[in-house]
Amino acid sequence: MTRALLIVAMCLAAVAAAAADGAPPHHDAEITYRAGGRNLQIIDRILIDRGGRIALRVAPWLTISSIKLGGKPISLQDSLQGSGIDLPTDGPHQIDIAMQGIVPALDAKIHGDIHGAVASDAGLYLPGGSGWLADTGDDAMTYRLTVTTKAPYRAIATGWLEGETATSDGHEVTISAKRPMEPPSLFAGPYRVTERRAGNVRLRTYFHADGAALANTYLDQAARFISDYQRDIGVYPYGDFHIVSAPLPVGLGFPSLTYVGRRVLHLPFMRGRSLAHEVLHSWWGNAVGVDYASGNWAEGLTTYMADHALAGDGGAEMRLGWLRDFAALPENRNTSVRTFVTKTHRATQVIGYGKVAMIFHMLRAEVGDVAFRRAIAAFYKSHTFGTAGWRDIEAAFTKASERDLGWFFAQWLDRPGAPRLELLTAGFKEGRVRFRLRQTTPVYTIKVPVVIDTADGARRFAVTMTETEQEFSLELDAAPSRLRIDPGFEVFRRLLPSESPPILRDVALAANPVAAVVGGDTPFRAAAAELMQRLTDAAPQLLPAGSLPGDGAPALLIGVDTDMRRLAKQLGLRPPPRRKGTACAWADRLPSGQPVYAVAARDTNALKALFRGLPHYGRRSYVVFKGSRAIGKGMWPIKINPLERKWSIHESN
Repeated sequence: MTRALLIVAMCLAAVAAAAADGAPPHHDAEITYRAGGRNLQIIDRILIDRGGRIALRVAPWLTISSIKLGGKPISLQDSLQGSGIDLPTDGPHQIDIAMQGIVPALDAKIHGDIHGAVASDAGLYLPGGSGWLADTGDDAMTYRLTVTTKAPYRAIATGWLEGETATSDGHEVTISAKRPMEPPSLFAGPYRVTERRAGNVRLRTYFHADGAALANTYLDQAARFISDYQRDIGVYPYGDFHIVSAPLPVGLGFPSLTYVGRRVLHLPFMRGRSLAHEVLHSWWGNAVGVDYASGNWAEGLTTYMADHALAGDGGAEMRLGWLRDFAALPENRNTSVRTFVTKTHRATQVIGYGKVAMIFHMLRAEVGDVAFRRAIAAFYKSHTFGTAGWRDIEAAFTKASERDLGWFFAQWLDRPGAPRLELLTAGFKEGRVRFRLRQTTPVYTIKVPVVIDTADGARRFAVTMTETEQEFSLELDAAPSRLRIDPGFEVFRRLLPSESPPILRDVALAANPVAAVVGGDTPFRAAAAELMQRLTDAAPQLLPAGSLPGDGAPALLIGVDTDMRRLAKQLGLRPPPRRKGTACAWADRLPSGQPVYAVAARDTNALKALFRGLPHYGRRSYVVFKGSRAIGKGMWPIKINPLERKWSIHESN
């Protein structure tokens, strides 16, 4: 889950608490932003029902000019430096606070999550909870924001767009939250705004000039996704959905809004699966928040219903990718689903996104399509604008399927790891295929798809394993030519070694990698050191100059092209992929089985060009770059599938 969605869902838990204690505070704020000097001015009128002591907190870059309680000035020293404001027990109380400041400048080199307010000529980003709006210590609030910007800037915030007007030199917009929500996030930029209606939902794009031509495509796609999810889940929970171009390298989801880096808006994946994912978060993670005490279900369910649903070939390749990621996960980083809260590194993504999505896929196979859809709709209806946990999901599916599913949720949520399947024997005699399967312990109850190819076409079956070893017998009306166990990767399981070729993520996910720089001058070695930090979850241990990795820890090797080719031959690694480019990366294993991530670059500039793109190809065995553009990528071939058995015509008669 993005940091923004984590804040949303955690604050929804606070909404319930606020409702129990009385109404949360209400902010009525007038905000003026002048982009040229990154100058922000705020007048915030806060209505608060409770009594007692509160301490107002604001971002350190803001200066308070005045604070009034009930119209009377109070001491800045007392209110902001720890002693707080004493409110009489009877309310409501009105606190007026005026402040201004220069928003911190956006660092052009930033490439990770941005946790605080930043601004540049290209835009303003004020995330909720960063102190740009006075913090009273409450996680939930209602609000009404009136934001004034000078042309060509336009502003938008999380919440409901109430109205907007043109001013003599710019634009004014009003956004509100009448239902308790997390602190608002505010965005502004030199945007061109395009609007579309999709039923009762107002869709808008706020794009920079270089992306304005994409507006109609994004609006078409957003309308399609909203229509699809309303049909499958329930009514879209907000009045608006905005797609806002970000000068930052981010992809963040908020209630009614997604904030996307302007560089990726042009890429096809963003207009497809990524946009669908962000739209669907309006239902999962925003309208229905997550009860984190039992783990985060929202990212996996969103991945399954958005990304997986849009994948080709029925999602088989995507599921194989999730299983390959899991195969690369070191045993000491393999945790139970209930421990996943948010994506903090690649390893947690393997569990919280891929494994949880596979759990929902297996759940659908277990209860059937009709019960699955019924459960999803009922779950949403029961928990809209509240929070829910895995127990609530289990209850919805139990009721919809009229079955006890406690065993299913217990084995997949509470246990770390997954079973490994082996095909021990297989034969055909007297019109029946008999085969024996084995799974590792602890034993899971798993429904295993089986496909038998015959001259008359493929026959599909499902067998249920409940023991370590079981023999199955399936009747056929035609001679078989091939038996395939789970060919579509429908079961969450540990792939057998020969099912999973080396991938770059084998080293990227490692908890204790070692690294070496091969050849190159001082600037090259400095660039290699920075690339190492971007490619791995854990900071690698740099080997002494001239040293080579031995048996044991996974290794990341970065070097000049000719030096890396010599080293690959010396270590017994396969050579780099054959395609003309400026740099390449490939995965392999040493004869000892130790995974290796190798990077070869023509020179320092070619190596620096990999900084942004290469970390995104962890699921591949190799990738070739020309500058910063990937011109070739792929997987090393699998020669033998251990979960298949083929028969000749003579054998099957």
